[in-house]
Amino acid sequence: MTLEDERIRFYLRHRDQIEQWASLRGEAAAALDEWLLSLRPHIEAQAAELDASVVVRCFDDPDFAWPSFRLFRREWNVTDDGHQQPCVALEWGRGKTNLRGVNAPCIGVRAHRDDRRGSELRAREEFKRARTGRADSTALWFAAYAYRLPSRPFPEDEEAYRTELVDALRGAWETYAPIIDTLTSDH
Repeated sequence: MTLEDERIRFYLRHRDQIEQWASLRGEAAAALDEWLLSLRPHIEAQAAELDASVVVRCFDDPDFAWPSFRLFRREWNVTDDGHQQPCVALEWGRGKTNLRGVNAPCIGVRAHRDDRRGSELRAREEFKRARTGRADSTALWFAAYAYRLPSRPFPEDEEAYRTELVDALRGAWETYAPIIDTLTSDH
């Protein structure tokens, strides 16, 4: 790199404004946190349409780094080892969500790999086929998940993204809830 590089020259000419714009990242992430939390009534309405046994739990404590909406059936919530049962969730990183790559909300099955039921779920062939069919990834806390970026300009078309997120959560529920049902009926 030299001072002759036009990108460097551009930055040096406009660095104050560039740094000012970059400092908006945190404020934009906070606004996205607030917007995602505003999905609650839409998710609760959809859960009511799915089945009367579907419960939505919102994890939105300001000190919690990973806010989420978790869908489960009442009978899934009791475990003998003290961990949350596997559930279908919409989750994001508080203060980090900027709708770029891995800094987008994710939707999938929240089930810790080291939890007994989480590992049992991951081992089921039906679950593996479903995850592969949806092209979902897997991680420590998620047995299956995918990041959900807006398909249309956001925030210009925030209604479209709201619909995409709620529909994706429904799709994950419809795919994975029957498999989680079989897991919980075995115990």
